[in-house]
Amino acid sequence: MNITIPPLRVLWNDVIHISLIHPSLIYKTLSDIGFEHHRAWGALNWFEIPLDDVSGNSILYRNDRDKGDSRIFLDSDFEPVSVDRVRALSSMPEINVKYYRACFEEKNPPLLWGYAPHLLFNGQLDVTNYRIFDWREGV
Repeated sequence: MNITIPPLRVLWNDVIHISLIHPSLIYKTLSDIGFEHHRAWGALNWFEIPLDDVSGNSILYRNDRDKGDSRIFLDSDFEPVSVDRVRALSSMPEINVKYYRACFEEKNPPLLWGYAPHLLFNGQLDVTNYRIFDWREGV
């Protein structure tokens, strides 16, 4: 998408999108709601990225506003990165659960991060030494 992220002044497709919600929590929530499609994917591996490695040149995207079909971002959709805010935004937001439930009722597979907060990082990462885990871990 050629949409600018206002605080970083870069394009949406030019940043690394990092989930604040652990993938195993997404897997569990989808399972609890009744979805089966994600189970068929089997093992999906993810990188565990230390916050210190991405706290510079990054911004938190709360993703808590229904924008409809609009891809216009407001400055108020974003906030600075801090350890406390990352912790606060790392649980499954109720708006995301409601979205998953609506998709289930409509028999539509949801976007995994429909209303999930993200850390948007403008830079490069060397993932060589990061822990890799299966999203079914802890489920």
